Amino acid sequence: MPKQSDLFFAGGAGAISQPKVEAYDASGLVLRDGTGPLPNFTMDEVTGHRIGGFLRVTWKGSFSAAPTGSGNWNIDIGSMGVTLDETRLGSGAYSIKLGNILARDGGATLYGVASYTSSNFVQFLVQHDSPFSGAAWSQSYGSFTSGDTVSGDLYFPVVGWSESELVSTFATQQKAYNGITSPTTITASIAPLVYTNEEYSEGSITYSGGDFTVNEAGYYQIEAFIQHSGSSTVTLYTFVDGSAKQRNQTSNLGYSFIYGTYYLNAGQTFGVRANCTPNATVTASNDTNRITIKKLL
Repeated sequence: MPKQSDLFFAGGAGAISQPKVEAYDASGLVLRDGTGPLPNFTMDEVTGHRIGGFLRVTWKGSFSAAPTGSGNWNIDIGSMGVTLDETRLGSGAYSIKLGNILARDGGATLYGVASYTSSNFVQFLVQHDSPFSGAAWSQSYGSFTSGDTVSGDLYFPVVGWSESELVSTFATQQKAYNGITSPTTITASIAPLVYTNEEYSEGSITYSGGDFTVNEAGYYQIEAFIQHSGSSTVTLYTFVDGSAKQRNQTSNLGYSFIYGTYYLNAGQTFGVRANCTPNATVTASNDTNRITIKKLL
């Protein structure tokens, strides 16, 4: 990973000039159960960086015993000493995704998203429903006990940290494709999703055989969507350098999606794979089958 002093945007077509990254003390971050700290949970690691007008935070905590209570889990942005700037989230501020959640529940891995759902709060949503509107996440989502962990990342604009860019347009490297060449039928075997038509391209990201290759180190936001016959349970996977990193499963919906943010080094590859039971036929439509990759910082 590059040094903080090396993390800045160079000039060029479509590039956004930014100051260097600065460390930020976000150690006050608290995982909450409704209105108070989540019982029996300790925040073990919190790392914050200011990137121009944005705050990037990664965190991880663990349980000393099973959590109690029944409230939905969330994070109070104010616990880190800042206020989220709604005006720079663009339209639909209260439904925009600001990060990812991953939990280890015994031998199971649970996935979710951090969605801005109320003033200066980020709620956890189960990543199994339509984008940005999944079911709220509480301890009933898993059977957490001593030693289990929850981790995540957040990336959002901060009041008083002056910038004019919207989250949705903050990129110097990006590429998008629509339409799917293969597979025409999703089976039980995990196979790459190969998208057909390039919509736009900026920077040096390349795409071949279902995999993107990035040529600059940094954090990349990935989104993929596919439409298919509806009577199946379909799982999409993100792969980095041929290894699975994340999954999202949908049942009987007629569409599937996956999205996330990853740190990639120059030369690393990223792609989306799929499998399902029973087989599902891909609906060949340029308007619905789409994949995008965008460099955030």
